[in-house]
Amino acid sequence: MVQENFESALDYCKKGKLQENSKVAFLEDIKEYSFVVLRFRPKEEIFTQKLGDIGLNLPDSLRFTGDLSKKNSPLLLWISPDEYLLIIRTEEKDTILSKLQPICDDHNAFLVDNSGTYSFFRLGGEKIKDILKKSTPYNIETLDVGKVVSTNLGQSVAVFFKTEQNIYNILARFSFS
Repeated sequence: MVQENFESALDYCKKGKLQENSKVAFLEDIKEYSFVVLRFRPKEEIFTQKLGDIGLNLPDSLRFTGDLSKKNSPLLLWISPDEYLLIIRTEEKDTILSKLQPICDDHNAFLVDNSGTYSFFRLGGEKIKDILKKSTPYNIETLDVGKVVSTNLGQSVAVFFKTEQNIYNILARFSFS
Protein backbone atom coordinates (compact mmCIF):
# COMPACT_ATOMS: atom_id res chain seq x y z
CA MET A 1 0.00 0.00 0.00
CA VAL A 2 1.37 3.42 -0.99
CA GLN A 3 0.91 6.12 1.60
CA GLU A 4 0.53 9.63 0.23
CA ASN A 5 1.64 12.62 2.25
CA PHE A 6 -0.51 15.70 2.00
CA GLU A 7 0.46 19.15 3.20
CA SER A 8 -1.89 21.97 4.03
CA ALA A 9 -0.98 25.50 3.00
CA LEU A 10 -0.22 26.26 6.66
CA ASP A 11 2.14 23.27 6.90
CA TYR A 12 3.84 24.50 3.77
CA CYS A 13 4.37 27.94 5.34
CA LYS A 14 5.51 26.54 8.69
CA LYS A 15 8.21 24.47 7.02
CA GLY A 16 9.64 27.65 5.54
CA LYS A 17 8.85 26.78 1.95
CA LEU A 18 7.31 30.20 1.33
CA GLN A 19 10.38 32.28 2.01
CA GLU A 20 11.03 35.89 1.08
CA ASN A 21 13.42 34.75 -1.64
CA SER A 22 10.66 32.69 -3.24
CA LYS A 23 9.77 33.93 -6.67
CA VAL A 24 6.20 32.65 -6.46
CA ALA A 25 5.01 33.87 -3.05
CA PHE A 26 6.01 34.26 0.57
CA LEU A 27 4.22 34.78 3.86
CA GLU A 28 5.71 36.39 6.95
CA ASP A 29 3.81 36.53 10.25
CA ILE A 30 4.83 39.71 12.08
CA LYS A 31 4.40 39.53 15.84
CA GLU A 32 6.41 42.37 17.42
CA TYR A 33 3.83 45.15 16.94
CA SER A 34 0.88 46.57 18.84
CA PHE A 35 -2.16 48.31 17.37
CA VAL A 36 -3.87 51.35 18.86
CA VAL A 37 -6.94 53.07 17.46
CA LEU A 38 -6.86 56.86 17.71
CA ARG A 39 -10.15 58.72 17.18
CA PHE A 40 -10.44 62.49 17.12
CA ARG A 41 -11.50 65.45 15.03
CA PRO A 42 -8.56 66.03 12.68
CA LYS A 43 -9.60 69.65 12.08
CA GLU A 44 -8.44 70.51 15.61
CA GLU A 45 -5.13 72.11 14.67
CA ILE A 46 -3.80 72.26 18.24
CA PHE A 47 -4.32 68.51 18.66
CA THR A 48 -2.67 67.81 15.29
CA GLN A 49 0.27 70.03 16.26
CA LYS A 50 0.69 68.22 19.59
CA LEU A 51 0.71 64.88 17.74
CA GLY A 52 3.47 66.24 15.51
CA ASP A 53 5.43 67.32 18.60
CA ILE A 54 5.66 63.66 19.69
CA GLY A 55 6.54 62.44 16.17
CA LEU A 56 3.10 61.46 14.87
CA ASN A 57 2.28 63.20 11.61
CA LEU A 58 -1.22 62.75 10.25
CA PRO A 59 -1.45 61.01 6.89
CA ASP A 60 -3.66 62.17 4.05
CA SER A 61 -6.78 60.15 3.25
CA LEU A 62 -6.04 56.53 2.28
CA ARG A 63 -2.33 56.99 3.14
CA PHE A 64 0.03 56.34 6.04
CA THR A 65 3.00 58.05 7.66
CA GLY A 66 6.03 56.54 9.38
CA ASP A 67 8.48 53.77 8.64
CA LEU A 68 8.46 50.42 10.45
CA SER A 69 12.05 49.73 9.44
CA LYS A 70 13.25 52.58 11.68
CA LYS A 71 13.31 52.35 15.45
CA ASN A 72 10.93 54.77 17.20
CA SER A 73 9.07 55.41 13.94
CA PRO A 74 5.51 54.15 14.34
CA LEU A 75 3.11 53.93 11.42
CA LEU A 76 -0.07 55.96 11.48
CA LEU A 77 -2.67 54.65 9.03
CA TRP A 78 -5.71 56.60 7.87
CA ILE A 79 -8.78 54.40 8.46
CA SER A 80 -11.58 56.97 8.17
CA PRO A 81 -11.92 60.77 8.44
CA ASP A 82 -11.83 60.61 12.25
CA GLU A 83 -10.05 57.30 12.87
CA TYR A 84 -6.38 56.35 12.60
CA LEU A 85 -4.57 53.13 13.41
CA LEU A 86 -1.24 53.45 15.15
CA ILE A 87 1.18 50.55 14.61
CA ILE A 88 4.02 50.57 17.13
CA ARG A 89 6.66 48.15 18.32
CA THR A 90 5.31 46.40 21.41
CA GLU A 91 8.37 47.34 23.48
CA GLU A 92 7.75 51.04 22.66
CA LYS A 93 3.98 50.99 23.24
CA ASP A 94 3.92 52.13 26.87
CA THR A 95 6.32 55.02 26.20
CA ILE A 96 4.34 56.28 23.20
CA LEU A 97 0.98 55.85 24.92
CA SER A 98 2.21 57.72 28.00
CA LYS A 99 2.96 60.70 25.73
CA LEU A 100 -0.24 60.34 23.72
CA GLN A 101 -2.80 59.84 26.51
CA PRO A 102 -2.41 63.32 28.10
CA ILE A 103 -2.84 64.91 24.65
CA CYS A 104 -6.06 62.94 24.14
CA ASP A 105 -7.29 63.81 27.64
CA ASP A 106 -7.03 67.54 26.81
CA HIS A 107 -9.12 67.15 23.64
CA ASN A 108 -12.17 65.28 22.42
CA ALA A 109 -10.09 62.22 21.51
CA PHE A 110 -9.56 58.68 22.69
CA LEU A 111 -7.22 55.72 22.39
CA VAL A 112 -8.12 52.05 22.31
CA ASP A 113 -5.44 49.36 22.48
CA ASN A 114 -6.54 46.78 19.91
CA SER A 115 -3.34 44.74 20.00
CA GLY A 116 -5.24 41.50 20.60
CA THR A 117 -7.62 42.17 17.73
CA TYR A 118 -5.35 41.96 14.70
CA SER A 119 -3.00 39.52 13.05
CA PHE A 120 -0.24 41.27 11.08
CA PHE A 121 1.45 39.61 8.14
CA ARG A 122 3.28 40.37 4.92
CA LEU A 123 2.72 38.68 1.61
CA GLY A 124 4.93 39.07 -1.42
CA GLY A 125 6.40 37.48 -4.52
CA GLU A 126 5.79 37.45 -8.25
CA LYS A 127 2.40 35.70 -8.06
CA ILE A 128 1.04 37.43 -4.97
CA LYS A 129 -1.35 39.65 -6.96
CA ASP A 130 -2.91 36.56 -8.54
CA ILE A 131 -3.38 35.00 -5.12
CA LEU A 132 -4.86 38.15 -3.56
CA LYS A 133 -7.24 38.73 -6.48
CA LYS A 134 -8.97 35.52 -5.46
CA SER A 135 -9.10 36.49 -1.79
CA THR A 136 -10.39 40.06 -1.70
CA PRO A 137 -13.10 42.06 -3.49
CA TYR A 138 -10.78 45.08 -3.65
CA ASN A 139 -9.03 45.66 -7.00
CA ILE A 140 -5.52 44.88 -5.78
CA GLU A 141 -4.02 46.40 -8.95
CA THR A 142 -4.89 49.88 -7.63
CA LEU A 143 -3.05 49.51 -4.31
CA ASP A 144 0.08 51.61 -4.75
CA VAL A 145 3.00 51.99 -2.37
CA GLY A 146 1.93 54.31 0.45
CA LYS A 147 -1.79 53.57 0.11
CA VAL A 148 -4.09 52.09 2.79
CA VAL A 149 -7.46 50.42 2.19
CA SER A 150 -9.97 48.66 4.42
CA THR A 151 -11.57 45.66 2.74
CA ASN A 152 -12.14 41.95 3.29
CA LEU A 153 -9.70 39.08 3.11
CA GLY A 154 -11.87 36.03 2.67
CA GLN A 155 -14.48 36.39 5.41
CA SER A 156 -12.36 38.67 7.62
CA VAL A 157 -12.21 42.44 7.77
CA ALA A 158 -8.70 43.51 6.78
CA VAL A 159 -6.54 46.57 6.26
CA PHE A 160 -4.12 46.40 3.33
CA PHE A 161 -1.17 48.74 2.89
CA LYS A 162 2.00 48.71 0.80
CA THR A 163 5.40 49.88 1.99
CA GLU A 164 7.23 48.56 -1.08
CA GLN A 165 6.47 47.14 -4.52
CA ASN A 166 5.13 43.53 -4.63
CA ILE A 167 4.85 43.34 -0.83
CA TYR A 168 1.45 43.64 0.83
CA ASN A 169 1.12 44.31 4.54
CA ILE A 170 -2.17 43.00 5.88
CA LEU A 171 -3.89 43.45 9.21
CA ALA A 172 -6.62 40.84 9.50
CA ARG A 173 -9.13 41.49 12.23
CA PHE A 174 -10.21 38.58 14.40
CA SER A 175 -13.91 37.88 14.45
CA PHE A 176 -15.75 35.93 17.11
CA SER A 177 -19.27 36.16 15.71
